[in-house]
Parts: sequence; structure tokens; C-alpha cells
Amino acid sequence: MITLGQQAAAAPALLYTDLHTTGGQNYGEFSDPEIDAMLVKGRTTFGVENRKEIYDEIQTKLLEEHAPRLWWHWSLPTVGHRPWLQGFRPTPGITPTNQVMNSCWFDETRDI
Repeated sequence: MITLGQQAAAAPALLYTDLHTTGGQNYGEFSDPEIDAMLVKGRTTFGVENRKEIYDEIQTKLLEEHAPRLWWHWSLPTVGHRPWLQGFRPTPGITPTNQVMNSCWFDETRDI
């Protein structure tokens, strides 16, 4: 099992890249032919309701039989900065390492 921090994504493609045997972000090297087949089916099925059934089945199988990842949610942005950084406001929905900084400036009257 591995843990990774990332933003939530609405697209079901996130499960494919993270959990398909050949997925580009399958860092834990999880592999299950049945899950792989369901992930492909989910990506190629039209209609939200049709895909929902497939992804519900995938998630149930993952949680009940494998638990290849540990998912958790932390909704409060935790960001620290020095007092000389002015104008900083946490950007909603953005991870702390990817904050929008175009409204920030350095207060040169403070010690750096």
C-alpha cells in the first residue's frame, strides 16, 4: 500500500492512471486483471449512469478485496509563510504547493 497526496478529480480517468496495471501513476505497482478490464470498460462506456455502475463496482472491489491505497481528505489549507510575504491568500481547491502567487509581494521594510 502507498499513500499519495493529490487534488480530487471529477474525471474517472484518475482511477485508470493510478490503478491500471499500465497506469502512468501506478506507483504501488498494483495489478489485477479484473480491475484492469473494468477500468477499460469504464473509460469506453457512454452515459454517466452506465459508468457509475461500473465505477461503483470497481470501488467496492478495491475496498473490500485489495485496499491498494489509503485515501483521506483534509479540507483545510495548511500553508505557512514569512511575515514579509504580503498579499498571500490560500487559493481554494489548489494544493499548498501550487498556490496562485500573482497577488503577492515582498514587504522590503521587514527583515528578510
